[in-house]
Formats: sequence, structure tokens, C-alpha cells
Amino acid sequence: ASALTILDQTMKRINRFFNLKSCQYIFLALTLLHIVALFILQDKQGSEIYSFAENNVIATGLREFIFSNVTFESPRSRNETNKALKSSDIFQRSISSEEKDDFSSKNYIWEESNILPQWMKDYFAWHSEQRQKLNKNNWKDFKFLVMRCLATDSKCGGTADRIKTVPYVLYWAAKTKRILMIHWSRPALLEEFLLPPEGGIDWRLPSWLVEDIVHGRYVANIEKFERFLKMDDVIAVRSKLQSYNGGSIFYNERVDGPRFEEVYHDLWKTFFTPSPPLQKIISEHMTRFGISAGTYASAHLRGLYAITDRKPNTLRRMAENAVKCASNLRPEGPIYFASDSKVAVDHIVSVAHRIPIKIVAIERDYEPLHLEKATGWENRSASEYYDTFVDLYLIAMSNCVTYNMGGYGQWGLWISQNSSCFKFHGERTKLTIHCDWSTSSKSIAKEPESVRTPFLPPMGTRFEENIGNDPLHSGPSIEEGEKEDTSVLHSVIKMNNYTSLPSQNIPQWMRDYFLWHSQTKEALTTKNWKNTKYLLMQCRHSDPQCGGVSDRLRPMPFMILIAARSQRLLLIQWTKPFPLEEFLIPPTGGLNWTIPNWLVPHVENSGRSFFGQEKLLPAVSGDQLVARARYQSNNHGSVYFNNQTDTHVSFESVYHDLFKYLFEPSPPVSKMITQKMNQMQLSPGEYSAAHFRVLYGRESRPVEETKRVAINAINCASELRPGGPVYFAADHKVAVDHIQEYSKQHNLPVVFLEHAEDPLHLDLARNWTERSPSDYYATFVDLLILGQSRCLAYSNGGYGTFGLLLGFNASCSVRYFAKRIIKSCPKWIDK
Repeated sequence: ASALTILDQTMKRINRFFNLKSCQYIFLALTLLHIVALFILQDKQGSEIYSFAENNVIATGLREFIFSNVTFESPRSRNETNKALKSSDIFQRSISSEEKDDFSSKNYIWEESNILPQWMKDYFAWHSEQRQKLNKNNWKDFKFLVMRCLATDSKCGGTADRIKTVPYVLYWAAKTKRILMIHWSRPALLEEFLLPPEGGIDWRLPSWLVEDIVHGRYVANIEKFERFLKMDDVIAVRSKLQSYNGGSIFYNERVDGPRFEEVYHDLWKTFFTPSPPLQKIISEHMTRFGISAGTYASAHLRGLYAITDRKPNTLRRMAENAVKCASNLRPEGPIYFASDSKVAVDHIVSVAHRIPIKIVAIERDYEPLHLEKATGWENRSASEYYDTFVDLYLIAMSNCVTYNMGGYGQWGLWISQNSSCFKFHGERTKLTIHCDWSTSSKSIAKEPESVRTPFLPPMGTRFEENIGNDPLHSGPSIEEGEKEDTSVLHSVIKMNNYTSLPSQNIPQWMRDYFLWHSQTKEALTTKNWKNTKYLLMQCRHSDPQCGGVSDRLRPMPFMILIAARSQRLLLIQWTKPFPLEEFLIPPTGGLNWTIPNWLVPHVENSGRSFFGQEKLLPAVSGDQLVARARYQSNNHGSVYFNNQTDTHVSFESVYHDLFKYLFEPSPPVSKMITQKMNQMQLSPGEYSAAHFRVLYGRESRPVEETKRVAINAINCASELRPGGPVYFAADHKVAVDHIQEYSKQHNLPVVFLEHAEDPLHLDLARNWTERSPSDYYATFVDLLILGQSRCLAYSNGGYGTFGLLLGFNASCSVRYFAKRIIKSCPKWIDK
């Protein structure tokens, strides 16, 4: 087998340079086969065998058998080939002692490792530094290496195929000074399953960078991969690398120091930790089985590798053999058994009671889904793929591993803390390595002195990064079966006044609907979703008009009312200009209006979309499964709501508390609000506010008129709450700049956001397809600071009125500008 492998590689290389005739090819092949076979027979240990071909056809069925019994090294001296990677090869500038002190003070995971080489640690420090600098204005100054799998890609491979190459890919990222990123959209975001750990490497791709980076040509084989990486003019190299050995042979040829399999455990810890839902599931299984990390062996059987079915008796025989092999490694047990075959798992469970040692396995009504081969993946939820990662981690937390064909079991071994304790139990059915139950009473593996759990806390959401950059958000959505408090998206910073939900003004019918909504949404699956009707508030890229933030969100009491009466699940979907979740998110314990990823394709284009109340109401009351609303009304549904005799509250009186049940600012918006209010020394409910809609219904306004009306606005606010402070907001930079100058001249306690440009209108901003979410933050920051004022002076348009509804006292207000009529207020009142 080894001879054939070497021959296959050698002949391919020879044929690149010589156009051999058939007879010449055969003669040379036989000669080489004879020589190589003699060479191997002379060295039965195989310690000097040359590296294998990356894509060899002849030895496909024998690779794993060879790898489990032979150590492969290149016969060439590594010193002679000079391929060792050193820190100086990567970084033309050295990291200063101050920077190293800064990195070490942050408790980075890689600094705790005694195995990871120094070049790798230096790259991690450099990577973290570059990620901090990266923003939407300078990203073209960097180079990237992106491991991707997109919905449009024809093939990405299974879980192991996609991720196990990380050490090899990392080598080239370091060698070519590229920022290593990972981005999946098939079958779901990788962040649904794995997250960067706190103090690790943030490999997540910022949402604003996705469209520019991930699409385009990609490389899938080693030779093209290495060639593309050396092209300095290529900003992003996209990799969909497939390699049966994970690139380990190529890594070990090039890198001096710890080998591929030796660094894998610590490298994995630096890159990945299970997402909170997965951590919970894994912990529950371990508790139920009575096992703990590092104190059991695992046996993995890939029963359906490259086939869709196998004879049940064959699977049962292979399963028992896998467990017997595991007993040779850890005779005292326990043993965790996992397989891609339900027949195999069911058999082990059924015979476990008569096996002399403890055997545990997860019984399922189905076979774990393969990331590549699962049918109908577009309509599946991320949670349907959890089993693949649960099995992986339970294998990886064992102290010894047995595995057979495919890359999954060996991958679990590499991730484990003890990659030296393993047994390969066969490639294909006819090449099974038979094992008997161990008669020894002692494990061949030493118990680890300390077991390092892989359950490190996830890295804080990327919203928490520098607010000067754009939010690096592309985290997972809430999927079926998940609790809100375990969702990665909802592990966010909360403003102090949004941490508890009020109930005084929320009527009982509304609370009942919130409870029904929560229970119904939690029970949704890909199989039962049609049993529920939906009311979808929507704004899509293709929609010509959706209105501003007030037009879109002010109708919420009306929408809650009609959703409750028709027993529809109220959901919100924006894609124009960006998802609403970039600015506002559901609060913990509130109404979760987000749409699970798997449900989006079912509802986003279903049925008709209704613009006006007269058509929306009959549609909601009817049998239509999905009623889509792009509702626009000058009274935002308040007249209809207030005319109902059974609501027990008015539209205006319920709004302040209802908003807190529905929304809280996203972490970057929350952070900006907190920072600004602290800087301006504002306390919720302890200031008045003034809003001036300068450009309502027009593209410009005379400068002097703008200044005059702006001054009148703050004067009116001082009349409502004499002495200030006053928060001033406007949709035009001229007005804000003038109030800044005016308040300084007259020593007035007026505060405001400073703008580099006019705050953007959600529907009217120019070049909105080229903007990032952070460009719109000011719109929401102004609104929510207006909404925490005690009194408000406002003008034309719905934005100021919206802020008034959010505020503490809707009766403390004055509309100083309406329909070209200005209500003149006296000059600033101090007392």
C-alpha cells in the first residue's frame, strides 16, 4: 500500500515534465514500484517514507490503515530544506515589549500554552491587533484569508473537512500576513455551533465586510491555495480546502517544532468554544451518563462513509468491534459510543447491559445530519445540526479514542487532550482491524493531572468593540428549542433603565398575548410551522417605500392588538437599510419578534403585502397563513386602537411601557447612549428635550430660518422645564452646529450629539446600499435620548412625536412648529 501511494505521487510528478509513451510509463512505474517496495521491506517501521500525494486515487482505501501504524517523516533534512517557520519570517517588524506586555495583561489563551510555537503566538497577537484596527474605511489596507462555505457553493464537505485544516491554513495566514477569518452560510452560520472563546482569536467576519470579501473565486486544493496566497495584489484569498489529512503532512514538512497533531488541542481552544445551547446539551448528557472530561474512552464508527446504506448485521458487527477496541485502551471504562448510523447506536444500547464495562450512547430517533449531505438544508434550523457537534465534543473530551474511516473520529482525537492514546479499527468493511474485549484491568493511558474543559466562555459580542468602528455583528439568531437567555445574540450590554420590564400600564389581554407568543414561537419547528398564522411587519430591499423609523415602529400597539385578536405570531423583518436587530433587539423576558433563520424563506415572500389599514384588517382576520404588512398611516393606528372598547388603555398611555416589552437598544447603540448621557451628565427623566425636523417634506431650508427656529425650540423646552438641561436633536447638521455655538455664547445647559453629516433617514438616505449600520446609529441614539426626557418640544413629522410617546410624561410637551406655523416661545427661562 505504501509503495503504491509513493508510486502514484511520483508518477504524477514525472508526467508533468515528460510526455511518456504508454510502454515507457508502465516500465518506469514497475521499476519504481520494485525499488520502493524493497526500500519499505528493508525498513519495516516505515520511518523514512516520503510524503504522500494529497489527492491519490490508488491508496484511498488504505490510507487510514497505514497512518494508524506508520509514522511518516520526510527523508530530507528540515535544516537543509530551510522550511522551518520562525517569527521573523512572518513579521517584518518585531512586536515591541510594550505591546507584548499589553497582550499578556489581557490573559490571552495562547499565552497559557506550553505547546504552541512562538511564531503562532506572535501571529495571534498580530491578528488581534489588526482586528482592532479594521473598519469599513480602511479594510482594503489589509489582506485576508477566508475559510468559507456559502449557500451557493456546490460542495464544502462535512464538519471535519471544513475545519480540521485550521493549523495548515493558519501557517499560511501567518506566512503571508493575512487576517484569518471563517464564514459559513450553509447550512447555517458557524457561530450557531462554535464561537471564539474569551481571550482567543476572533475569526468572525464583520457583517459589513461579508459582501466584499466572501464572494468570488475560491481555491480548493493545496497547490492552487499556496500559489494564490503568495500573490500580494490579492486582497482576499477564499479557501474551501479539502484534504483527507487536514493538511497535516504539508504542515509537518514546513514547520519546525511541535507537529500538527501535537498543537491541535491548544490551537482549537484558542479558536473555538461551543455556543451556549451546545454547552448546555453536552453538559446535560455528561451528567446523565455520569462521565467527566478525561475520565472515559470513546469509540466512533463511521458506518455510512461514502454510502447511504449498509447491511444491518455488518453495522452491528462493526459497532461491537469499535467498542472492543476502545476497551483495549481503557479496560475499566466507561466508553462513549457515537456513530452516523442509527442501527449501530441502537445495537450498542441494546447490548450494553451484557457488556462487562459501562457503555453509554445518545439514543436518537434519527441519524445525525451530515453538514454537506443533509437534504432540504435550506429549510432546516441550526439546532437540527447540534448532534454533529455534541458527538464531536464528547469524543474530544475523552482520554482515548478509537475511530475508523473518514475524518470525523480522527478529528475528535486531535481536539482531545491526549492525542497519543488511540486505535484505528479499520478502513472499509473488509479491512476491519479486529479487537477482543481487554483482559487487562489497567488503562494504557495515564489519567490527566488536570483536565482543561473546552467550555470556555464565548468572546463578548462584537458589538462591544470600539464604537468608532462598525459593529462586527453576524451572530446567530434564536432557533427552535432555544431559550432567550442562552442566545448568543442576546448576551448583550443593557442600559440600566431597560433591565426590568414594567407592567403597570400593560393590560391583561396584552400580557396573555405575550405569553401565547412566547410559547408558540418556542414550539415552532420545520415540521409544524404551518399550524400557526403570522403577521409579518416587513421592509425589504425591493420595497420602494417603508417610511422612517417612526412610520415603521410607532404602530406597535395597533399591530399587537390585531395580532392578538387574530391569534397571529407577530414578527418583524427588515433588510432595508439593515436588519432592525442592528439597532434594536428584543429584551430578555419581552416579546421576541425576530424570525428564526429556517423560517425566513417560508414567510418573507408568502402571500400579499398590505400598505393600508382598510386592506390589512380583512387580511389579518382571514385564513391567509402569512399577512405581510408595510403599514403606513398618519395616525399610526392610534385612532383604531383608541376606538376599541375592550383595550382598557389608550394608545398613548400604553406606549412607554409597551416599547420596553418589545425593544432595547442593540449593544453598540446602548453603548453610545450610555457614553453620551454620562458625558452630558443627563439622567433619565431629569431633563427636557427639543427636536427640530428641519427637512420635513423638503430638501433644504434657508440657513437663517433654520437657526431662528432652532433657538425657538430650546426656548420652548426651557419653558416646559426651566433651567435645563435640554437635549437638542435635529435632522440637519446646520441646526445642531448653530445650537452648539449659541449655547456656548449664552452659557446655556444645552447638550447634543455632534454629527459629521446629517442624521440619516431610514428611507431617504442617499447611497444607502453602500452604507454600514453604524451610519444610522445617530438616528436611534437621538430617538432614545429624546425618549428618556421628562418634557419635549417638537415640530413637524412623526419623529419628535415618537420620542414623546417613549418619554416619561407625554402631557409635558409643546408642538412649536406645525404646518408652517411657528409657536413663538419666550427667551430661555432659567427658573
